[in-house]
Amino acid sequence: MSVALVGAKRLGRRLASLLEGDSDVERVYVCCVDYSNFKPSGKSILVEEDVVFEIKPDVVVEDVGAEGAREVIRKALRGDSNVVVLSASVFSDMKFLEEVDEEARAREKYVVVPFGALPAMDALEALSLDSLRAVDISIRRSPEQLASILREAGLEPEAVVAPVVVYEGSTLEELEKVKEDINTLMAAVLASGKDPMLKIVADNEVEESEYKIKIVSDIAQIEVKANYKTIEESKLSEIIVYSVYRAVKRLLKKGGVVVV
Repeated sequence: MSVALVGAKRLGRRLASLLEGDSDVERVYVCCVDYSNFKPSGKSILVEEDVVFEIKPDVVVEDVGAEGAREVIRKALRGDSNVVVLSASVFSDMKFLEEVDEEARAREKYVVVPFGALPAMDALEALSLDSLRAVDISIRRSPEQLASILREAGLEPEAVVAPVVVYEGSTLEELEKVKEDINTLMAAVLASGKDPMLKIVADNEVEESEYKIKIVSDIAQIEVKANYKTIEESKLSEIIVYSVYRAVKRLLKKGGVVVV
């Protein structure tokens, strides 16, 4: 079994190390990275982009950022690979989502958006099949971690001295505006089949990442809060590395007992 890491914009060496230690993974192909900062070891091989899709790995992990993600997803599917998408904000374009869904179905492949940092996604997806009425998401992070969104709102991170609501409204509208590092939100859209209400707060008192989700349906009301450590270099919640790794392992598994 082989896995290709196309880009290392956010996960880089951490994910490669987990895959190298996995007995189900025979080879890890790495491309589209800053080679000076990424030294291959163990099962990892550095390859060029025009080669990696010809190899036809079992799973391609896209981590190039929203600008290049569409082409990576298309090339991976044409090469009959399953795909794990980190830059999932590209699916806020419903035409592109339909295109990818149609191509994946035709080739009997999966395109996976990891749940990442949002808790209770299994319950959210289950309730979407019955009587889901509302989904509210709240994210509270430090100003430094929310720098791109703050600047989008005309604020500098170092100027934030008290909690500031940097966004409140439609999740899909925010996904369309801010293209990086918010794949978790797209996972909630896809799992629920709705456009959740979203609130993002920059708070100097928060050292890690805080996520809250409230789910309301006729048969259940769920409210969950989770706090995660962040990766210093990327400012992502560290749980995303293991969420992606879990997705890859599931795609490589050809049978047996699984938890869904």
